[in-house]
Amino acid sequence: MRIIFMGTPQFAIPSLKALVEKAHEVVAVVTQPDRPAGRGYRPQAPPVKNWALQHGLPVLQPRHVGEEEFVTQLKQLCPELIVVAAFGQIIPRTILDLPLRGCINIHPSLLPRYRGATPISWAIIRGEEKTGVSIIYLSEELDSGDIIAQVEVPIAPFDTAGSLTEKLAEEGANLLIRTLPEIAANKIQRRPQEHAKATYAPPLKKRDTLIDWNKSAREIFNLVRGTNPRPGAYTYLGNKLLKILAVKPQESSCRDRKPGEIVEVKRHGGWVVETGQGEVEVLQVQLEGKRALSGEEFARGHRLPPGTILGRESSPT
Repeated sequence: MRIIFMGTPQFAIPSLKALVEKAHEVVAVVTQPDRPAGRGYRPQAPPVKNWALQHGLPVLQPRHVGEEEFVTQLKQLCPELIVVAAFGQIIPRTILDLPLRGCINIHPSLLPRYRGATPISWAIIRGEEKTGVSIIYLSEELDSGDIIAQVEVPIAPFDTAGSLTEKLAEEGANLLIRTLPEIAANKIQRRPQEHAKATYAPPLKKRDTLIDWNKSAREIFNLVRGTNPRPGAYTYLGNKLLKILAVKPQESSCRDRKPGEIVEVKRHGGWVVETGQGEVEVLQVQLEGKRALSGEEFARGHRLPPGTILGRESSPT
Protein backbone atom coordinates (compact mmCIF):
# COMPACT_ATOMS: atom_id res chain seq x y z
CA MET A 1 0.00 0.00 0.00
CA ARG A 2 0.98 3.61 -0.60
CA ILE A 3 1.27 4.98 2.94
CA ILE A 4 1.67 8.48 4.34
CA PHE A 5 3.09 8.41 7.87
CA MET A 6 2.34 11.23 10.30
CA GLY A 7 4.29 11.41 13.58
CA THR A 8 6.61 13.64 15.56
CA PRO A 9 8.29 12.35 18.77
CA GLN A 10 10.48 9.33 19.52
CA PHE A 11 7.36 7.24 20.23
CA ALA A 12 6.49 7.27 16.52
CA ILE A 13 9.84 6.05 15.21
CA PRO A 14 9.44 2.27 15.83
CA SER A 15 6.22 2.27 13.78
CA LEU A 16 7.83 4.18 10.91
CA LYS A 17 10.87 1.92 11.08
CA ALA A 18 8.67 -1.18 10.96
CA LEU A 19 6.88 0.08 7.85
CA VAL A 20 10.18 0.65 6.07
CA GLU A 21 11.69 -2.68 7.16
CA LYS A 22 8.60 -4.57 5.96
CA ALA A 23 8.93 -2.88 2.56
CA HIS A 24 5.72 -0.89 2.69
CA GLU A 25 5.71 2.06 0.32
CA VAL A 26 6.03 5.14 2.53
CA VAL A 27 5.47 7.96 0.04
CA ALA A 28 5.88 10.78 2.56
CA VAL A 29 6.52 11.46 6.24
CA VAL A 30 4.59 14.35 7.76
CA THR A 31 5.87 15.85 11.02
CA GLN A 32 5.70 19.06 13.02
CA PRO A 33 7.85 22.07 12.09
CA ASP A 34 11.26 22.50 13.71
CA ARG A 35 10.96 24.25 17.08
CA PRO A 36 13.43 26.36 19.10
CA ALA A 37 14.80 24.37 22.04
CA GLY A 38 17.78 24.08 24.36
CA ARG A 39 19.90 26.75 25.97
CA GLY A 40 20.67 28.40 22.65
CA TYR A 41 16.99 28.30 21.69
CA ARG A 42 17.97 27.13 18.23
CA PRO A 43 15.52 25.35 15.92
CA GLN A 44 15.61 21.58 16.42
CA ALA A 45 14.11 18.99 14.14
CA PRO A 46 11.59 16.49 15.53
CA PRO A 47 12.98 12.95 16.06
CA VAL A 48 10.79 11.56 13.27
CA LYS A 49 12.20 14.07 10.76
CA ASN A 50 15.77 13.13 11.61
CA TRP A 51 15.04 9.42 11.24
CA ALA A 52 13.16 9.89 7.96
CA LEU A 53 15.89 11.97 6.35
CA GLN A 54 18.56 9.47 7.42
CA HIS A 55 16.61 6.79 5.57
CA GLY A 56 15.90 8.78 2.43
CA LEU A 57 12.20 9.43 3.00
CA PRO A 58 10.56 12.66 1.81
CA VAL A 59 9.51 14.90 4.72
CA LEU A 60 6.69 17.44 4.86
CA GLN A 61 6.36 19.94 7.75
CA PRO A 62 3.15 21.97 7.43
CA ARG A 63 2.39 24.60 10.04
CA HIS A 64 -1.24 23.49 9.94
CA VAL A 65 -2.36 20.28 8.27
CA GLY A 66 -5.69 21.83 7.29
CA GLU A 67 -4.08 24.36 4.93
CA GLU A 68 -5.51 23.99 1.43
CA GLU A 69 -2.09 23.90 -0.22
CA PHE A 70 -0.94 21.05 2.02
CA VAL A 71 -4.14 19.04 1.53
CA THR A 72 -3.67 19.38 -2.24
CA GLN A 73 -0.10 18.14 -1.84
CA LEU A 74 -1.34 15.02 -0.03
CA LYS A 75 -3.98 14.37 -2.70
CA GLN A 76 -1.27 14.35 -5.35
CA LEU A 77 0.53 11.57 -3.43
CA CYS A 78 -2.54 9.31 -3.84
CA PRO A 79 -2.23 7.56 -0.46
CA GLU A 80 -4.09 4.32 0.17
CA LEU A 81 -3.60 4.64 3.93
CA ILE A 82 -2.50 7.31 6.38
CA VAL A 83 -0.85 6.09 9.59
CA VAL A 84 -0.73 8.52 12.53
CA ALA A 85 1.37 8.10 15.68
CA ALA A 86 1.64 11.02 18.14
CA PHE A 87 1.57 13.61 15.38
CA GLY A 88 0.45 16.55 17.52
CA GLN A 89 -2.25 18.21 15.42
CA ILE A 90 -5.94 17.47 14.92
CA ILE A 91 -6.44 15.82 11.53
CA PRO A 92 -9.30 17.54 9.63
CA ARG A 93 -12.02 15.81 7.64
CA THR A 94 -10.41 16.94 4.36
CA ILE A 95 -7.50 14.61 5.15
CA LEU A 96 -9.48 11.83 6.84
CA ASP A 97 -11.43 11.32 3.61
CA LEU A 98 -8.36 11.19 1.35
CA PRO A 99 -7.03 7.61 1.52
CA LEU A 100 -8.93 4.61 0.16
CA ARG A 101 -8.24 2.55 3.32
CA GLY A 102 -8.75 5.41 5.73
CA CYS A 103 -6.64 7.07 8.43
CA ILE A 104 -5.54 5.01 11.41
CA ASN A 105 -4.01 6.09 14.71
CA ILE A 106 -1.64 4.27 17.10
CA HIS A 107 -2.67 5.37 20.59
CA PRO A 108 -0.81 4.28 23.78
CA SER A 109 -3.75 3.24 25.96
CA LEU A 110 -6.57 0.73 26.06
CA LEU A 111 -9.25 2.97 24.60
CA PRO A 112 -11.72 4.26 25.58
CA ARG A 113 -9.58 4.73 28.71
CA TYR A 114 -7.12 7.63 28.66
CA ARG A 115 -8.11 9.53 25.58
CA GLY A 116 -5.94 12.60 25.09
CA ALA A 117 -2.40 13.92 25.00
CA THR A 118 -0.66 12.17 27.92
CA PRO A 119 -2.16 8.70 28.44
CA ILE A 120 1.11 7.11 29.56
CA SER A 121 1.81 9.61 32.31
CA TRP A 122 -1.72 9.56 33.68
CA ALA A 123 -1.93 5.77 33.70
CA ILE A 124 1.13 5.66 35.99
CA ILE A 125 0.07 8.64 38.11
CA ARG A 126 -3.31 7.03 38.76
CA GLY A 127 -1.73 3.77 39.81
CA GLU A 128 -2.85 1.56 36.93
CA GLU A 129 -1.30 -1.91 36.76
CA LYS A 130 -1.84 -2.32 33.03
CA THR A 131 -2.21 -0.25 29.90
CA GLY A 132 -1.75 -1.03 26.23
CA VAL A 133 -1.90 0.14 22.63
CA SER A 134 -4.98 0.70 20.51
CA ILE A 135 -5.08 1.07 16.75
CA ILE A 136 -8.21 2.93 15.73
CA TYR A 137 -9.74 4.59 12.72
CA LEU A 138 -9.37 8.33 13.14
CA SER A 139 -12.47 10.43 13.54
CA GLU A 140 -12.96 14.14 14.12
CA GLU A 141 -13.63 13.57 17.83
CA LEU A 142 -10.63 13.05 20.10
CA ASP A 143 -9.46 9.40 20.14
CA SER A 144 -13.03 8.18 19.71
CA GLY A 145 -12.83 6.25 16.43
CA ASP A 146 -13.67 2.57 15.95
CA ILE A 147 -11.13 0.11 17.32
CA ILE A 148 -9.17 -2.01 14.86
CA ALA A 149 -6.87 -3.88 17.26
CA GLN A 150 -5.54 -3.68 20.82
CA VAL A 151 -2.75 -5.23 22.87
CA GLU A 152 -2.49 -5.17 26.67
CA VAL A 153 0.81 -4.29 28.37
CA PRO A 154 1.51 -4.60 32.12
CA ILE A 155 2.96 -1.59 33.94
CA ALA A 156 5.99 -2.78 35.89
CA PRO A 157 6.36 -1.56 39.51
CA PHE A 158 9.26 0.77 38.70
CA ASP A 159 8.24 1.80 35.17
CA THR A 160 8.52 5.51 34.47
CA ALA A 161 6.75 7.43 31.74
CA GLY A 162 9.99 7.16 29.78
CA SER A 163 10.47 3.40 30.08
CA LEU A 164 6.78 2.67 29.47
CA THR A 165 6.77 4.90 26.39
CA GLU A 166 9.57 2.80 24.91
CA LYS A 167 7.66 -0.43 25.58
CA LEU A 168 4.42 0.87 24.11
CA ALA A 169 6.18 2.28 21.05
CA GLU A 170 7.55 -1.18 20.22
CA GLU A 171 4.23 -2.90 20.96
CA GLY A 172 2.47 -0.37 18.74
CA ALA A 173 4.85 -1.02 15.87
CA ASN A 174 4.37 -4.78 16.16
CA LEU A 175 0.59 -4.44 16.31
CA LEU A 176 0.60 -2.15 13.27
CA ILE A 177 2.50 -4.66 11.15
CA ARG A 178 0.18 -7.49 12.21
CA THR A 179 -2.86 -5.38 11.36
CA LEU A 180 -1.88 -3.98 7.95
CA PRO A 181 -2.62 -7.14 5.90
CA GLU A 182 -6.23 -7.16 7.14
CA ILE A 183 -6.57 -3.44 6.38
CA ALA A 184 -5.20 -3.99 2.88
CA ALA A 185 -7.63 -6.87 2.31
CA ASN A 186 -10.52 -4.84 3.72
CA LYS A 187 -11.18 -7.53 6.35
CA ILE A 188 -11.19 -5.38 9.47
CA GLN A 189 -14.02 -5.94 11.92
CA ARG A 190 -14.53 -2.45 13.31
CA ARG A 191 -15.48 -2.27 16.99
CA PRO A 192 -17.11 0.95 18.22
CA GLN A 193 -15.76 2.26 21.51
CA GLU A 194 -17.93 2.27 24.62
CA HIS A 195 -17.99 6.03 24.95
CA ALA A 196 -19.69 5.94 28.37
CA LYS A 197 -16.53 4.30 29.75
CA ALA A 198 -14.15 6.95 28.38
CA THR A 199 -11.58 8.56 30.66
CA TYR A 200 -9.25 11.38 29.73
CA ALA A 201 -5.56 12.21 29.91
CA PRO A 202 -5.23 15.97 29.40
CA PRO A 203 -1.84 17.69 29.03
CA LEU A 204 0.02 17.91 32.32
CA LYS A 205 -0.08 21.37 33.85
CA LYS A 206 2.38 22.69 36.41
CA ARG A 207 -0.12 22.28 39.23
CA ASP A 208 -0.51 18.59 38.33
CA THR A 209 3.16 17.89 39.01
CA LEU A 210 3.51 19.69 42.36
CA ILE A 211 4.07 17.12 45.12
CA ASP A 212 1.47 17.20 47.87
CA TRP A 213 3.31 15.67 50.80
CA ASN A 214 -0.02 15.02 52.55
CA LYS A 215 -0.67 12.25 50.03
CA SER A 216 0.54 8.72 50.58
CA ALA A 217 4.03 7.50 49.74
CA ARG A 218 2.53 5.31 47.01
CA GLU A 219 0.71 8.25 45.39
CA ILE A 220 3.86 10.39 45.45
CA PHE A 221 5.88 7.48 44.04
CA ASN A 222 3.39 7.18 41.16
CA LEU A 223 3.48 10.93 40.48
CA VAL A 224 7.27 10.92 40.31
CA ARG A 225 7.31 7.92 37.97
CA GLY A 226 4.57 9.30 35.76
CA THR A 227 6.33 12.62 35.22
CA ASN A 228 9.83 11.19 34.63
CA PRO A 229 11.65 12.25 32.47
CA ARG A 230 9.34 15.17 31.62
CA PRO A 231 8.10 17.47 33.01
CA GLY A 232 9.24 16.11 36.41
CA ALA A 233 7.46 16.23 39.77
CA TYR A 234 8.59 19.07 41.98
CA THR A 235 8.54 20.57 45.45
CA TYR A 236 10.34 23.49 47.09
CA LEU A 237 13.46 23.55 49.23
CA GLY A 238 13.27 26.96 50.82
CA ASN A 239 12.39 29.28 47.95
CA LYS A 240 13.99 27.14 45.25
CA LEU A 241 12.14 24.72 43.02
CA LEU A 242 13.44 21.18 43.45
CA LYS A 243 12.52 18.46 40.96
CA ILE A 244 12.16 15.02 42.49
CA LEU A 245 13.18 12.56 39.76
CA ALA A 246 13.19 9.23 41.59
CA VAL A 247 11.92 7.98 44.95
CA LYS A 248 11.30 4.68 46.71
CA PRO A 249 8.24 4.25 48.96
CA GLN A 250 8.57 2.59 52.34
CA GLU A 251 6.72 2.14 55.61
CA SER A 252 6.95 5.00 58.07
CA SER A 253 9.45 4.55 60.89
CA CYS A 254 8.55 7.82 62.62
CA ARG A 255 5.61 9.20 64.52
CA ASP A 256 4.45 12.76 65.07
CA ARG A 257 6.25 13.99 61.96
CA LYS A 258 4.88 16.51 59.49
CA PRO A 259 4.27 15.58 55.83
CA GLY A 260 7.22 16.90 53.80
CA GLU A 261 9.61 16.67 56.74
CA ILE A 262 13.07 15.22 56.14
CA VAL A 263 13.41 12.58 58.87
CA GLU A 264 16.74 11.01 57.89
CA VAL A 265 19.70 11.68 55.63
CA LYS A 266 21.41 8.37 54.92
CA ARG A 267 25.18 8.16 54.91
CA HIS A 268 25.06 5.96 51.80
CA GLY A 269 21.82 6.50 49.94
CA GLY A 270 19.06 9.04 49.69
CA TRP A 271 17.17 11.04 52.25
CA VAL A 272 13.88 10.02 53.79
CA VAL A 273 10.80 12.26 53.73
CA GLU A 274 7.60 11.77 55.70
CA THR A 275 4.32 11.73 53.75
CA GLY A 276 0.67 11.57 54.71
CA GLN A 277 1.02 7.79 54.85
CA GLY A 278 4.45 6.18 54.85
CA GLU A 279 7.78 7.61 53.74
CA VAL A 280 9.72 8.02 50.51
CA GLU A 281 13.45 7.77 50.10
CA VAL A 282 14.54 10.47 47.64
CA LEU A 283 16.98 8.90 45.18
CA GLN A 284 17.47 11.59 42.49
CA VAL A 285 16.80 15.32 42.40
CA GLN A 286 17.49 18.43 40.33
CA LEU A 287 17.60 21.91 41.85
CA GLU A 288 16.43 24.67 39.49
CA GLY A 289 19.24 25.73 37.17
CA LYS A 290 21.43 22.78 38.14
CA ARG A 291 22.13 19.29 36.85
CA ALA A 292 20.45 16.18 38.19
CA LEU A 293 22.13 14.54 41.20
CA SER A 294 21.60 11.43 43.24
CA GLY A 295 20.04 12.01 46.64
CA GLU A 296 23.36 11.16 48.24
CA GLU A 297 25.31 13.64 46.07
CA PHE A 298 22.78 16.38 46.74
CA ALA A 299 22.89 15.82 50.51
CA ARG A 300 26.69 16.12 50.50
CA GLY A 301 26.52 19.54 48.88
CA HIS A 302 23.51 20.96 50.69
CA ARG A 303 22.63 21.25 54.35
CA LEU A 304 19.60 19.05 54.97
CA PRO A 305 19.20 18.66 58.72
CA PRO A 306 16.39 16.37 59.92
CA GLY A 307 13.34 18.52 60.51
CA THR A 308 13.73 20.45 57.23
CA ILE A 309 10.29 20.84 55.62
CA LEU A 310 9.89 20.53 51.87
CA GLY A 311 7.23 22.50 50.02
CA ARG A 312 5.59 25.85 50.57
CA GLU A 313 2.08 27.22 50.76
CA SER A 314 2.09 29.25 47.54
CA SER A 315 0.43 27.46 44.62
CA PRO A 316 1.56 27.43 40.98
CA THR A 317 -0.68 28.58 38.17
